Amino acid sequence: MDDAAWLRLLQLHDTALPVGAFAHSNGLEAYAQRGMRPPELEAWLRAQLAYGFGRLDLAAVALAWSGPDDRALAALDAELDAWKGVPSLRATSRALGRRTHALAARLWPERTDRLPPGVATGHHAAVLGAWSRVLDLPRRPTLLAAGQGMVAAALAAATRCLPLGPERAQGLLVALQPDVAAAAARVDADPRASLWSATPGADLRAHQQTALVTRLFES
Repeated sequence: MDDAAWLRLLQLHDTALPVGAFAHSNGLEAYAQRGMRPPELEAWLRAQLAYGFGRLDLAAVALAWSGPDDRALAALDAELDAWKGVPSLRATSRALGRRTHALAARLWPERTDRLPPGVATGHHAAVLGAWSRVLDLPRRPTLLAAGQGMVAAALAAATRCLPLGPERAQGLLVALQPDVAAAAARVDADPRASLWSATPGADLRAHQQTALVTRLFES
């Protein structure tokens, strides 16, 4: 990649991208109210990289990056709907996808004609993959950036609801980077084989979070 492409990669996959991700913890707040501490958070993130978003969402990024037409993208989104069985997580993924597409279209309007129309309403991971391709970002760096972004977003949420300071969160990010790299390599080798998830405990907590009496996050 040239310098401009590296900068586009960093910008598109930055957790500070203003698409509303800060309002979601993906069930971490429910864990926090049940006493989760940093060691359990680290274990949860390793499980997510091995069996959760490090499978399903990273695979969706890779498959969308591969440049499907509108019909293939619709099929991918339908599969993501089926795998994301928790209504709040499914709705969040769709909402973040819409916002990410809308922002990217404003930032890089000259690239929008290279995208299938269905990207506008796709899941977040699919939107990231499709936009990464039209921005000329290679797939492997895209998967690394997306994977680290998912972990960093979870750590940012954790600093607001767990006894976890920003410096310790950065330490956890460093500790988890080998897992991120392993997940990216696995998905890059065979995206279709990783299009699944198996995190029933995390799904249960995400579903319970919607019924919390008081909470910081929408989901």
